[in-house]
Amino acid sequence: MKSKWGRLILVPVMALGVGILAPGSGHAATEACPSDLASAGFADVDGLSEESTSAIDCVAHYNITTGTGFLPYSPHVAVPRWQMAIFLARSAQALGFSLPAPTPQGFTDVAGLEPAAQIAINQITEIGLASGTSRTTFSPHQTMPRWQMAIFISRLLDRAGIEMPAGHDYGFTDLSNLSAEATTAINQIAKLGVASGTSPTTFSPHQTMPRWQMAIFLANALQAAGADPYGVKLTLSANSAPANGLVVATIRITGSEGKPLAGQLVDVFVASSLKSDGTCAVDTDASVDGGDAGSSVDCEIDWADPKSDSEGKVTVLLTHELIAEKDHVYAWIGPLGQVFDADVVDDFSTASIAWSAVAGTFHLTPPQSAGFGDVITVTASLTAGGSPVWGERIHFAVDRGGAQILAQAVFTAADGTASIIYAGPGDPTAGDDPPVLDMVLAFWDRDGDGLDDGGVELDAATTVTWDD
Repeated sequence: MKSKWGRLILVPVMALGVGILAPGSGHAATEACPSDLASAGFADVDGLSEESTSAIDCVAHYNITTGTGFLPYSPHVAVPRWQMAIFLARSAQALGFSLPAPTPQGFTDVAGLEPAAQIAINQITEIGLASGTSRTTFSPHQTMPRWQMAIFISRLLDRAGIEMPAGHDYGFTDLSNLSAEATTAINQIAKLGVASGTSPTTFSPHQTMPRWQMAIFLANALQAAGADPYGVKLTLSANSAPANGLVVATIRITGSEGKPLAGQLVDVFVASSLKSDGTCAVDTDASVDGGDAGSSVDCEIDWADPKSDSEGKVTVLLTHELIAEKDHVYAWIGPLGQVFDADVVDDFSTASIAWSAVAGTFHLTPPQSAGFGDVITVTASLTAGGSPVWGERIHFAVDRGGAQILAQAVFTAADGTASIIYAGPGDPTAGDDPPVLDMVLAFWDRDGDGLDDGGVELDAATTVTWDD
């Protein structure tokens, strides 16, 4: 099977000290990385060859890479093993793999890595795409040599169902000191057009792999495996978050030519898991755009679902109750009235998020006294994990003598507070009157239903005593 660019020709990579056998030109409507993919917009790739920048745009399109910060891609930086793990896990997802829940694989040297790296390392190790440098070490900061990347990609393609060639000699003369698996993998991916040598007779297996070269290998692997660049692509602003946080889900809808598809209804829902028959069961602890865990009618394409904008994009906000839980976010498209069924729906994308438990606190102004007819303020203070919680609905109710005299909902400000201001009863007589007691109740209306549901919908009470 050929790479997306067709035949292989020797082309030097601009601004680099080494030439590689880079793919030539060509285009087909079913390419995994068609030439009309949008530019990823990285500001530091101008000195690279067209093949390299096209590959970088391709892996960015599949959300395999997001660069190294705002706008840079850092193409000449060597790829460390922890980063390779993330790239490999995302490539597997782009090819339709269902990755297992991350289970520790016994590595003692990954604890200081970002959560995404730890998750990816455990996942690709569990499914056999990669292995550690020993039974207890992954060596995450060790840079990737070309021979090692060849092994990982050959395993990826094999598990994607690609018929792998025999791996016989492809003409490279510098492989004699490698393992049999590495030699076979190098010859296999070369024959598939996934990778090429640094000359017609050398592969330079011990040369470290820079990020531009990794992009070419992975883009060609996507082509060899028949990845589909179109349809529904869901990404989350974070794959782990405290339960009081907000996670942004971005869905991009593309048409048959890979161009943004505007005006497309997109249904989004959050589930702990699907039902055994593939249909959805929304998570009652999650929220999409302030509602329940589904957009509009849960798990159905309807007119109230969000529509993709001119860039083919839909953005929704995800929140969760203050408990620890792993959720799966689903975004999908279909005809109006269709109900989600994973066995039937053609175009859907999913991503996982791990919510961590956060302790919430909710306090009201302490009991206070005031004169008849005075104006007082009662303030609620909401925090989670020690930080103010902004934009949450607080319901206040004031009860006097068994009758409710005030009911009001107020949203918390940036400092996590919400207040009501009200006046007390007038002075009944000119003499010494008995005090009047108000009971002030407030609760955090987390789900917006106007009811105190208890649990994580924290509540509190205070009193106001009116007297002469």
